[in-house]
Amino acid sequence: MSRNPKVPFGFLWCVAVVLSLLLISCMCVSHVSALFETPTYRLKTIVGSNYTNGIPATSYGVSDQLGSLAWKDGQLFFTEGPLIKKVDKNGNVYTIGGNSRVNSLIPYSGDSVMATYAFFSSYIPSLAVDPNNEYLYILDGGNAMIRRISFKTGLVSNVYFLQGSAYSLHILNERELLYSSSSATRSYRKLDIRTSNTTFFMNLPQYSHSTKYVNETLYALDQEMGTFYKVFKNGTALTLFRKDSLNPYFDVDSNGNVYFACEVYKIFRFNTSGQFEQIAGMENGFGGDGGLAINSKTSSVGDMVVNENDELIFADVDNQRIRKISKNGIISTIVGTLVATSNQPPLLSSFNRIDAFTFSSNRLFFSEYAEYSPFRRMNRLENGIVSLVSDEQVGGMVADESGALFYILPANHLVNKYNNSIVQTLAGDGMISNVKDGVNGRSSSVPNPSGIALYNNDIYVSSQNRIRIIYQNLTIDTAFIGTEDITSLFVSSDGMIYFLGSTTMAIHQVMNKTYAIRIIGGGTDTGDTVIQSINAQLKYPTSFFVTKTKEFIIGEESTIRISMTNGLITPILYVEEGLNNPPFSQLDNPKAIYVKESTFLEISFASRGNIFTLTRELNQTCYGVQANDQKICSGHGSCWFYNFCTCNPGFGGPNCELSICNDVMSDDPKVCNGRGQCQASRSCLCENGFGGAYCEVRNMSCFGVQADQLNVCSGNGICLQQDLCLCNSGFYGSACGATYCYGYASNSPQVCNNRNGNCTNLNSCSCKPGFSGFNCNITYCNDLENTDVNVCNSRGQCIASETCNCTFGYYGKYCQDFNCFGIHFENASVCSGRGDCQNYDACNCAVGSTGLNCEIDLCFGQPANSPQVCNYGNGTCSAPNQCTCRAGWLGKDCSTPFCVGSFSQQQNFTCLAPIQDSNREIIVQTIGTVEDLNSRVVNFTKFDGLSIKLPSSLSSYLNETNQVPKSDISIIASVSKDETKGQVLSSVITLSFVSSNQALKISQLNEPIQISFGKVYIPKVNLTLFNLTCSFYDNSMQLWNSEGLSTTFEYYNEEVVDGILYYVQLITCKTSHLTSFSVIDKNYKKANSEYKGMPQPSQLRNDLISLNNEQIIILATTLGGSFIIIVTVVIIIVVVIALVLRARRKRLSGSSSKSSCCSCCC
Repeated sequence: MSRNPKVPFGFLWCVAVVLSLLLISCMCVSHVSALFETPTYRLKTIVGSNYTNGIPATSYGVSDQLGSLAWKDGQLFFTEGPLIKKVDKNGNVYTIGGNSRVNSLIPYSGDSVMATYAFFSSYIPSLAVDPNNEYLYILDGGNAMIRRISFKTGLVSNVYFLQGSAYSLHILNERELLYSSSSATRSYRKLDIRTSNTTFFMNLPQYSHSTKYVNETLYALDQEMGTFYKVFKNGTALTLFRKDSLNPYFDVDSNGNVYFACEVYKIFRFNTSGQFEQIAGMENGFGGDGGLAINSKTSSVGDMVVNENDELIFADVDNQRIRKISKNGIISTIVGTLVATSNQPPLLSSFNRIDAFTFSSNRLFFSEYAEYSPFRRMNRLENGIVSLVSDEQVGGMVADESGALFYILPANHLVNKYNNSIVQTLAGDGMISNVKDGVNGRSSSVPNPSGIALYNNDIYVSSQNRIRIIYQNLTIDTAFIGTEDITSLFVSSDGMIYFLGSTTMAIHQVMNKTYAIRIIGGGTDTGDTVIQSINAQLKYPTSFFVTKTKEFIIGEESTIRISMTNGLITPILYVEEGLNNPPFSQLDNPKAIYVKESTFLEISFASRGNIFTLTRELNQTCYGVQANDQKICSGHGSCWFYNFCTCNPGFGGPNCELSICNDVMSDDPKVCNGRGQCQASRSCLCENGFGGAYCEVRNMSCFGVQADQLNVCSGNGICLQQDLCLCNSGFYGSACGATYCYGYASNSPQVCNNRNGNCTNLNSCSCKPGFSGFNCNITYCNDLENTDVNVCNSRGQCIASETCNCTFGYYGKYCQDFNCFGIHFENASVCSGRGDCQNYDACNCAVGSTGLNCEIDLCFGQPANSPQVCNYGNGTCSAPNQCTCRAGWLGKDCSTPFCVGSFSQQQNFTCLAPIQDSNREIIVQTIGTVEDLNSRVVNFTKFDGLSIKLPSSLSSYLNETNQVPKSDISIIASVSKDETKGQVLSSVITLSFVSSNQALKISQLNEPIQISFGKVYIPKVNLTLFNLTCSFYDNSMQLWNSEGLSTTFEYYNEEVVDGILYYVQLITCKTSHLTSFSVIDKNYKKANSEYKGMPQPSQLRNDLISLNNEQIIILATTLGGSFIIIVTVVIIIVVVIALVLRARRKRLSGSSSKSSCCSCCC
């Protein structure tokens, strides 16, 4: 008898519950999965050509990742990071390998894959083309492999996996190639392509990372040692040359000439004769295309290759170009351009990095920036044509409905407006520290502006940690001050301010001037699917956009995400660009996110040198309606995901089927205060007896107009109670009939810029004659706006029509007149007649004058009142560059010490001022060599017979005493007429030899110096009082001495002067040494009683020893009357008398004898 097992009821109940839960769980998962079903998007390029094949190479925007070069049969191959490009014989550029995607799970692709789908590393140090022109071989350094691309099939394949890294790759023949090995013993290895076998080929010099194999000869560059080698098969290296600061790139032409670069931008050729020739790169920068390469500018010369015509092709990396130097030395660009082709369709032009763009009516403005060059520009796309707007580095821009463009210049710290080709600065003074509020925008600094937004015709700008607001009257104020720098800014359609913080990398909403709340980002959740917005970690966000329905479109490092109104954030994914373009699956820092409000499904953004529009594929359905159907989401929204509508403002509900009035859904009993129906226009249809926007008041009238009429309260407000209007923003008055203009009531004395016009409507001024501008704030003076920096000649303010308020010191109708120290600037006597009056009390002195009023002379760079003038006071500045020297100094600036010797009335030796007059004469002669001193004669012209003759052997003496000067020698001779009486009787002759302000020392000459004094007058009376001789004053003994000197007298004649009879003699002195010389009277002391009061020679000691004999050599010879002739005459007379007396005595003796004799005889 069989028994049926009984199953407990409790067990069955548990099973049912579990199955139910599983079913509900599956349904929930299915529903959530369907809700966030990944949509399909289509990417379209609207500006730029970096991802377009077949464009002219000279219109292609080369990136800053320009790398290796190769040339074969008229075709150029080059790398840009992980991309491999080709320029065909027609000059068009194509991508033949690599893409811009980064995927850590796929470091490279395998065999038989389209090269344009393959992954290459960004480090590709070498390219080479095989002899049959069938393959391009690639040294993929980052992936440590040798690969090749077939020109016929476009497929890439792996040739060989390297053991370590390599630096160079060369083709031997169609079967073998060479590559450098990074083993401990650096060497070249030969690879058999068919068998993948490698064998040793030759050793390389140490540190030789750069090599070229040309005509079966290996050339190697040791950059560290700055040495070029020629390496033979046995490994022996011959040094070709050495040079400092070498770049790591070079090539060799068919004749063996080596081309290389050094000092970053200079290109040289080392020819086969062993000579260096610089052929390009005269300066660092860019320029010279179409001219001789030697005159060109280059910057950071990269890889280079010589083609079959011996033309040099090289990478000008920082200029983002590839350039060519022809055989006749002409340089040109063959790939790349820093300037988009003017007046060309946007997809046939290439652009540099696009930092900002904005749409304005039917125009698109965008900015370009080249990182390694001075290139900056702002462009305009209109009617399918790109044209230049300005050469400025724009950091952000926004346009209003009229087409006016507002933009920021971060590097210049300015906010500008562009409208109808006119640029106006709205805010910023070019500085960073002068931040002010409540002033004209141009009177305040706006340091490092980073974002710009427009709301209600006011301009919002983020600047460091602040958000500034520029009102329509151009007054600037601070709307928010935060604790971190702000990188991006957005003001939504309802006036809410949002910003992106640089530190938190989160989006914040501004609540008041000092407080903001974080709403998106700043969390730790790194998930890239659907996550909570507040918990998300944004990945280097660059920009964002807020739609009218408060969805946030956020651009990050490599993606674009949307934060929805339900608090969730999810990536926006896309697959392809157009239908016939290569894959594009990674963003590069998308910037300037922009969403067209009319079609939410179009998101525009900038990436590198392109602007793209991301359009979601219209294959989604919401509640059974296709996304491209006008009835989607009840005709009031967009189908974003499956059965997920984003509603237009004023509508709500799952399918946007409900209207919203005063934030209340139309199906809510409380809508319209429960007194009416919410219509699609977001207005309430009130029941009888009620009125107001939301049926909040009972039916009434305001000033005779029913509350529900459009013209109630002048059409500018709502009727709240009987005859009580609530005016709309911008209007006031009992019936809202009055208005405001830019913050001032229409009856205010300050309205329309202090009543320069009448406020006729909201923010609409009717300006009086002589004023213009939206706020009547613009006046004209001399045809210039009051905001023009040149108005009133930049010396005042244009305060009313043709009325200038001049700055202090300026006057005239347009402040055109000014004075310098009370004299009109055009008067010939202004600035003391020695300069130009350039501004008020600001003289620009002519050469030779100084002082505020140019009243002071300049002598050789020193003012006349300076203690340093004329060589520290050795003279006075009497006229521009004219020094009047004091006694003891000479020269144009009184820098040459020299004594014009003289004796005073009291016989004191003095130095007179070196000036020419009737009693003095100065001769200065400049000679170049000491030989010109020999036998030289110096003749004085004012005094007859006075001269100096130098010995014929003076140059030999200077050579023997090592006194030959290195510069010119000045012979300075002077004579000073002395008519005093005393021991020194004659004039004083002075002689100096000076070189470089130093005197030459002369003593013990073998051949003496001769000084001829000419006529010397000696009184004939009492000749015995005079004993004349040439003497020198011995400082050590403090007395006159005639030793070593010779004196020659020559009688001339006798003359009567002023009734006195004089003997006139010519006296010549000869001396072998120099000190103080003079012709003196040795009998002066004997005759002192006759010349009482005259000083003795000892009285001259203090004056004589004060002379500096090392700097100044003075030959002073004073001639007086001579009494030698008188003595001689006396002697002759005495002799004659003695002879006469003797003859007489003889006669007397003879007479006596005769007489005696006679006597005797008698």
